[in-house]
Amino acid sequence: MNAVSAALLVALSVVLLVDIATGIDQPPLPDEGVQAHVFQLAVAAMVPVIGLYLATRDWTRPLRGVWPLVLAAIALVVSFAGVYHIEHH
Repeated sequence: MNAVSAALLVALSVVLLVDIATGIDQPPLPDEGVQAHVFQLAVAAMVPVIGLYLATRDWTRPLRGVWPLVLAAIALVVSFAGVYHIEHH
């Protein structure tokens, strides 16, 4: 189960980064488009997946397998920075 949740974290991180990368050049729409909904669903899906990953993690080796959490954190920070950039520039 831990491997599945790690794969889901990586996949959701990639979805977030691709979603922001494809929308960064476009001007903000007056109404939310498909990309905004994909972003919202991916962020919402990350919450239970992170919980599942932490619940099924092997805590006897704390540094092993931390990369999915680091990737998810980086993807969230970069994607929210991208949303801020899109909304304010």
